[in-house]
Amino acid sequence: NVAYLNRNGKKISQISKMSEEAISDEVVHLSDSSLEPSNQTSALVISMVNMDELRFEKIIGTNTLQFGLERTMIEIVYPFLKRIGILWQTGNINPAHEHFITGLIRQKLIVAIDGQMVAQHDSARKYVLYLPEGELHEISLLFAAFIVKSRFNKLIYLGQSLPHQDLERVCEFYKPDAIFTMLTNSPGKDEVVPYVQSLVDRFPE
Repeated sequence: NVAYLNRNGKKISQISKMSEEAISDEVVHLSDSSLEPSNQTSALVISMVNMDELRFEKIIGTNTLQFGLERTMIEIVYPFLKRIGILWQTGNINPAHEHFITGLIRQKLIVAIDGQMVAQHDSARKYVLYLPEGELHEISLLFAAFIVKSRFNKLIYLGQSLPHQDLERVCEFYKPDAIFTMLTNSPGKDEVVPYVQSLVDRFPE
């Protein structure tokens, strides 16, 4: 909050004389009066730390109406998720904070995906989206699903932690034009290149 106020023109000498409550109120006021992405990202941090669902809804709703969900995700939510990583590493948030806020983002994406038109034309490209076995970080995969459907493509969404043999069975049946996945924690760092190579070998088309 101190860094946020300082970025928005408040001198450190002024901030140091403010109570924690006054600092928080000033941050809320600034974030409400400016749709500048960094301000909105900071406002999301506050809603997470305070576990304030109403504030989260207001921030995401306002920005989605103004800019659309895709731009809101790219310019506000993704920088926010990066900020979560920093807060996590420095011990400023706990797992409950992360689960609370990622659950809300996940809900928003699922509703947005459901609201997209299903591609009817035979020439639509077919995509299979999945996460490898052991991988549970789903937000980016859901966002990819939203983008795929918003471009009037066909989609099979297989979600988290999919065994490799099940991916093979689906692709044999569905014959997709593209396979899409995200690697965050699994497979491990040293296994990423062999894993991608195994996909290339198994699905050369």
